[in-house]
Amino acid sequence: MRIWGNRGLLEVLANKKGFYFFKFSDDKACSNVLDAGRMVILKKWHPRLILSKDSYSKILIWVKLFNIPHEYWNEEGLSHIASAVGKPLYADSLTESMKRISFARVCIEIDASCDLVDSFYLFMGDSSNPKLGENVEILVEY
Repeated sequence: MRIWGNRGLLEVLANKKGFYFFKFSDDKACSNVLDAGRMVILKKWHPRLILSKDSYSKILIWVKLFNIPHEYWNEEGLSHIASAVGKPLYADSLTESMKRISFARVCIEIDASCDLVDSFYLFMGDSSNPKLGENVEILVEY
């Protein structure tokens, strides 16, 4: 209700099998929530709907990547960094246009059974001589 109440959500119901039902003021309100981009899996109700919980081996998730070195702020560099978390799919418009460089926001595909990483290290420097490089910690927020 806190997130969707101002978008036309009227009521949230639950049954004993662990299914939740969201009642909206109208079809437009429901469509707005479905299109909002939140990480929620919803099915639109219809008569004779069979309630079943699908299992997903892969999920799409938006991540924020912090502390990215300036030389990695391009499509290839961001893709390389995001691939440490999952399979990069696309970045948001502010990331692509570099109008916000405090963090990069990237949609990635991850294995649903894997643990989420909070950070990882990016080696910067000469790979033939590790003493000439440094590790930069990239922070990840989901």
